[in-house]
Amino acid sequence: MRRAECQSRSKLDLLAIAAAALFALLLLSSPARAQGTGQGPTGRPADLENAGENAAGRAIDNYTVMQTVEIGGRITSVNGSEAMYGSLLNLQSGFRVFDQSLTVRPMAPLHAPIDNLYLESFGWGGDPSNAVRMRINKRGLYNFYFSFRRDQNNFNYDLLANPLNPTSTTALPTIFVPNSPHAMYTRRKMYDYDLTVFPQRAFSARFAYVRNSNQGPSFSSVHFGTEALLNQPWSTTLNEYRFGASWRALPQTTLTYTEALQFLKNDTDQNLATFNTIDAANGTPIEFGLPWLGGSPCGAPIVGGFANPSCNGYLSYTRTLRYRNYLPSEQINLNSSSIPHLDLTARFMYSNADANTPLAENFNGLETRTGLRQSNTNGTTAHSYWNSDEADFGATYHLGPRFRIVDSFRFYAYRVPGTMNLIQNNFFNLASVTAPTILGPVAVYPVPPYHNASSPPDVQNDLYLRFVQQSIKSNEFSLQYDINHWFGVRLGYLFRQIYDNHHWVSTAIGDLYYPDPTGTSTATCTGAGGTVGANGICTVTGVFDSENEPVTINQQWGIGGIWYRTKFVRADGEVRILSADNYLTRIDPLHEQQYRANLAVTPLSWLTLAANLNMREQRNPTQDFAYKAHVRNFGFNVVGTPNSRLTFDVAYNYTDTGQNANVCFASSAPPATAGTCVNDNTVYETLGFYSNHTHYASANVMFKPVPIVTIIAGYSVIDANGNTLILNALEPLGPLEFRYDQPLASVTVNLRKYLQFIGGWNYYQYNETSFTGPTAPRYFHANLTNLSLRYAF
Repeated sequence: MRRAECQSRSKLDLLAIAAAALFALLLLSSPARAQGTGQGPTGRPADLENAGENAAGRAIDNYTVMQTVEIGGRITSVNGSEAMYGSLLNLQSGFRVFDQSLTVRPMAPLHAPIDNLYLESFGWGGDPSNAVRMRINKRGLYNFYFSFRRDQNNFNYDLLANPLNPTSTTALPTIFVPNSPHAMYTRRKMYDYDLTVFPQRAFSARFAYVRNSNQGPSFSSVHFGTEALLNQPWSTTLNEYRFGASWRALPQTTLTYTEALQFLKNDTDQNLATFNTIDAANGTPIEFGLPWLGGSPCGAPIVGGFANPSCNGYLSYTRTLRYRNYLPSEQINLNSSSIPHLDLTARFMYSNADANTPLAENFNGLETRTGLRQSNTNGTTAHSYWNSDEADFGATYHLGPRFRIVDSFRFYAYRVPGTMNLIQNNFFNLASVTAPTILGPVAVYPVPPYHNASSPPDVQNDLYLRFVQQSIKSNEFSLQYDINHWFGVRLGYLFRQIYDNHHWVSTAIGDLYYPDPTGTSTATCTGAGGTVGANGICTVTGVFDSENEPVTINQQWGIGGIWYRTKFVRADGEVRILSADNYLTRIDPLHEQQYRANLAVTPLSWLTLAANLNMREQRNPTQDFAYKAHVRNFGFNVVGTPNSRLTFDVAYNYTDTGQNANVCFASSAPPATAGTCVNDNTVYETLGFYSNHTHYASANVMFKPVPIVTIIAGYSVIDANGNTLILNALEPLGPLEFRYDQPLASVTVNLRKYLQFIGGWNYYQYNETSFTGPTAPRYFHANLTNLSLRYAF
C-alpha cells in the first residue's frame, strides 16, 4: 500500500511540474504585467547568481528533475531625476519572481519521448524586462526551442532634441522644456519558435516563426515655420517565417537552404500635442511649439496677454503613414572538408523587398515665411523596392601541417529604386490681407489667395524617382605559417572595391499657381518656366531637379599578424594598413592604420591575467576637410580563485576617441575662428572637433567565511570626460562628461538543504559634471534592496 502511495505521489509531483511549465507558457498569451532585466539580487545576471549551489535533482517516475525558483521583493529609493533613472534602469519596488528554472531528463533515454527539457524564466512581477525560454530535444528526432521576451523602454533623456530656450526677454517669456521632445515609452514583445526535425542526420529540416511587436506612446516634432511637439503612438509589427533543410551529401560536406519571409507593418501615426497653447484675443487656442528663440515662433508671440496671430503656429496637425513591407530572402550554405587538404565554405543570399505606403499629412496653422495657412497631401503614395545579393567564399589549403593558404571573397550589392507621387494642396489667406494671419479665412479658388515670393504652388503634383545602389567586392589573401607548435605568423593582402551611386529625377507633372492681384505667384511660376493659361492659372511642368553621383573607391590593405601559445601564455597581434583612392563623405579615410593585440597569462593554476590593445587612426586631407580621427582602447583584467572559499576579479578599460574635421554651418553669431566655407560662400566654416576619454573599472570578490554563507561585494565605475565644438552657448556637454558609480553587495545563507536566503544591495549614481544648461539636471542616485528565498532540488 505504501509503495502504491509513493508511486501515486510521484505521478502527482510530475503532473505538478508539468502544470507549472504549462502555466509559464500560458502566461505568455496574456498581457504581461512584469518588467525586468534578468538581474539577481546583487544586480548581476541571474545565471551567475544561480551558479553557486547546484541541486542534485529528484527522481520522479524514471525522470531526473531539477527545479529552482527565487521569489522575493525589491525596495527602491530614488533621489534626483526619475526620468534619467527610468531611462537607464527603471527597476521599481514590489514583489518579484527573480528567476525560475526546470530541468527534466529521463533515466532511460532510449524509450523516453525526450532526452532533455529545460525551462527558465526571469523578471516577473514588475521589472522592465522579463523572459521565458524553453528547450526540448530528442537526439536524432527533434530539437524544439521557444522564447518570449518583453522589454519596457522608458527613454526620456531631456537633452535630446531640446531647443534649449534661453531665459525670458521683454518679447519672449521663458518656456522651459522639461522632457525630451523625442521621448519614448514603448513595450516590445518578442516571440521565437524554432523546430529542427531529424537533427544529426544526413537530412534535417528546420521551421521557425518570429514575431516582434513594439507599441506605446512616444513623441516627435515637425517643422512648419516653427517646431511643434507631436504625439506619436508607436506601433510596429514584424512577422517572420523561416523554412530550411540541411543535407550532409558526404561525410564532411553539408548543404543548407533557408527561405525566410518577413512581413513588416508600421502603423505609427502623428498628431499635434499640447505643449505651449495660448489663446488668441477671440479665444482660439494657438500652439506655438517648442523653440522660443529669436525668430521662433516670432519676435513677439504674446501681445497684450494674448497670442499674436501673425506668428508661426499650429491649430491642428495630423500625419498618417501606414507602411507595409514584404521581404522574402533565400540563402544557400556550403561547408566541406571532403577534398584532402582543402576546407571550403560558401554562402549565397538573395533578397527582394516590396514596400509601399500612402501619406496623408494635414496642417492647419501659419507658416509666415511662405504665407501658408493650410496644406494636405491626401492622395500621395510612395513605392520602393529592395534587391540585394550577398556571396561569401572561403578556401583554406593546407600545404602541410604548418603552412596554410587562406583566401576569402565577399560580394554585397543592393539596389533601391523608388517612386513617390506627391499630391499636395496648399491654401493661403485671402488676397486682401496685408500680412498672413493664423486667424484669417482661407481662400478657395476662384477666390484670389495671398501669395509672397516664397509661397509654394497652390497645387503640387510632382513625381520623384530615386535610385540608390551600392556594391562592395573584396578579396583577402593570406599566408599562415606555424613556425613551431607555439609560434606562428600571418601575412595578407586585402583589396576592396566600393561602387556607390545616387540618382534622382524630380518632375513637375502639373504644379498650379492661382493668380493673385499682385501677380506674385505668376512671376514665381514663369520664373520656373511655367506658362499662363487663359484662366490666369500658371502651370509648371517638366524636370526641376536631377542628379547622378556615381563614386568608385578602391581600398588596399596590408595585413600582418603573429601568435604565440604555451601552457601559461597566449598572445596574438595584428596590424592592418589602408590606402584608398577616393571617398564618399568628408569623414571617409584615405589612410588608416589598425593595431590589435591580446595577451593572457596563467602564472598560477588559480590566477589568470589578461590584457588587450586596440587602436585605429584615420586621415583624409582632401581639400579643406582636415579630417583626423582615432580610437585607442586598452584594458586588462585579473581573475583568481585561490581556494574554494574565495574568488575575485578586477578589470579596467580605457577608451580615447577623437575626431577633427572642418564643418560648414549657418549662424547669426559665428565664432571668431570661423571663415567662409570653401564649397559655399553663403555659410561659415570652422574646425569641428570631438574628443572623449572613458575609464571603466570594476572589482568583485566572493567569499565564503563558513560553508553555509556566501558574501559578494563589488564596485564598478564609468568616468567619461570630453569636449566638442559648441555653436550654442546654452548647450551642455551632457554625456561627454559624466560619472556612473555602481557598488553592490549580497549575502546568501543556506537555511536548509534546498532553501537559501538571499539579500542584495545595489547603489547607482549618475552625475553629469558639466553645467546642465536650460534643462532639468539629470543627476540621480538610487538604493535598491532585494530580499528573496531560493528553493532548489
